[in-house]
Amino acid sequence: MANSEGVSGVDSFVLYGEETAYNTEQATVETHLGLIKSFTPKITNNNAYTRGFVGTTSGGRNVAKVIPGTVDHDISVDMEVINWAFLEYVLGSVAGSDPYTYSEDNTPPSLTIHRCIDNPGTASTDQDSIWTGCVIESCTIKASVGEPVTVSLTMKGAHRELDTTILSKQALGTIPGFSFAGGSIELPNASAMSNIIDSVELTITNDFDMRKGLGSRETQNALARARDYKIKFTVAYLDNDLLTAVQGAAIPTGTTNPTEYVTIELNFAQGVYTAAFLFTTFVFDEMSGKENVNEIIGEDLSGTAFSLAVTETRS
Repeated sequence: MANSEGVSGVDSFVLYGEETAYNTEQATVETHLGLIKSFTPKITNNNAYTRGFVGTTSGGRNVAKVIPGTVDHDISVDMEVINWAFLEYVLGSVAGSDPYTYSEDNTPPSLTIHRCIDNPGTASTDQDSIWTGCVIESCTIKASVGEPVTVSLTMKGAHRELDTTILSKQALGTIPGFSFAGGSIELPNASAMSNIIDSVELTITNDFDMRKGLGSRETQNALARARDYKIKFTVAYLDNDLLTAVQGAAIPTGTTNPTEYVTIELNFAQGVYTAAFLFTTFVFDEMSGKENVNEIIGEDLSGTAFSLAVTETRS
């Protein structure tokens, strides 16, 4: 029989379930993260290779012994949005039911993740990789003119094991297909920017400390540390308002500070589906000009917000 290799997304799928306690496998795993485009798992053994003075059977330049270090499990996911439910595991909390409100919590829930490969050649070699204690380290949401809204997640896990019996496939559900056409930036909230916006990028970082301890190579707990909200966007030059905000004044002095906005809101909409990202306190960090002969004058801006709550509607 000829070899029959598996094709990503045709013979494989990814599902998750929320854990009731950190690194305790969730038995019910039947939810899609999103419309996944790529899934990249990684194992790092952090081996230490030791050398020493020459002996009778080894040279001093060669490895004499390998000492396995702590083991790290990392997962990268690129996807489009089915719904914004994954934000509960980025921010930490969810309340309500259509509309849903995702808000901050100091301890985001952990996940059990299954990546199943339905081997098209030999069923006995099906693969179900099971990660427990998974937390979302960072989330980047991007929207550019003419493209769908995309999400990139990086995750850290505590444990991975292998099974050869895969889960049942689950329906994807309604896919709204968010695009840049339904996006807007309000700075401050309720005051839409007049500039033509070419792209926007939001990155949320949780900075998890994957705690290791004596007696085990694996992670024993995940502690979320400093949280960051970084917003970047590219606009067509319109007036001097943004430059003035970055400088703090048209003619700044040595003690002039950049403008501190009370709020900034990033909106996505597609039909009845909406998601409003409302940030409190926003300050520009950087601004750079984009000028090429015979092209529209552009401005690249980036800044930091203090806190975030997201409201999602699905009907």
